[in-house]
Amino acid sequence: MKRIAILVAVLVSAACATTIEPPPVHEPSAVHEPPAGVEPPVEAVGETAVELPTMPAELPAEPPTESPIVEPEPAASTPRAVVEMSPELPRPPRNTLGTRMYAFTEAETAFGEKLAEDEHVTGSMFQEYAITGKAGAYVGWFGIVRGIREDVERDQTRMLVEMKYFDGLTDTHIQCVSFNGAGDFVAILDGRDHGVRPLSLVKAYGTVASETDGVPRLECEYLRVWDQGRFTFMMAYGKQSGNVAFRKLNIIKLDDIYAPFPDERYYRLRLGRRALFESGIIDVP
Repeated sequence: MKRIAILVAVLVSAACATTIEPPPVHEPSAVHEPPAGVEPPVEAVGETAVELPTMPAELPAEPPTESPIVEPEPAASTPRAVVEMSPELPRPPRNTLGTRMYAFTEAETAFGEKLAEDEHVTGSMFQEYAITGKAGAYVGWFGIVRGIREDVERDQTRMLVEMKYFDGLTDTHIQCVSFNGAGDFVAILDGRDHGVRPLSLVKAYGTVASETDGVPRLECEYLRVWDQGRFTFMMAYGKQSGNVAFRKLNIIKLDDIYAPFPDERYYRLRLGRRALFESGIIDVP
């Protein structure tokens, strides 16, 4: 009945030019509902008679109000570059070696298919290749990891890579590249703790973002990794334009650079000791 009294006051206020005080509100115990089928009386308020609306015997229950569901904001995260570790391949039958064309892995295919036709062979005995002057190009470069630096604030990993030429051919049981290369580049990967060790062979796919002092910066989307024991140097084809300091670490004649089943000593005599290139020791520009 409180609702009835308030409704009357509202209707009267709309009809009268003067301010009308609402009737006193009685406690529910003092109010009597009219019998069913009997018209309610007309109640006079001030000088204007207002007919009260007929109320049903029972008011419908109001539906419960549900609190709106607020979805939590997703936590900000940095997309990580795809890093794939190449497994050790089965050895060939005794006294046999085979050669094949390079093949993409399943994860690598989406990135390898982005390469332009002239970016599949990156240096050979018959074709020169340069890594400079390629800003904006999408590339896939082989190289030896010489330095690793992780940036905690940016959640990034920067790798200094000594590029190695690749003519598209490799052994069936082990990855082969040339011992010569076109210089150094920096691969920049989102995320940290990728598990890449120095003096591993990598193939970095991505866009060349910039170049400073002849060193390209590659925004790496995908990195394929061959740890020691899973790659070898076929020969020293292509014009050598790489880092002179790194080259001096090799003490093997170039005619003897290849070995089909390399061990730790093989890499140490050609690339230097791994301890010299542990994370943080070599400056990564």
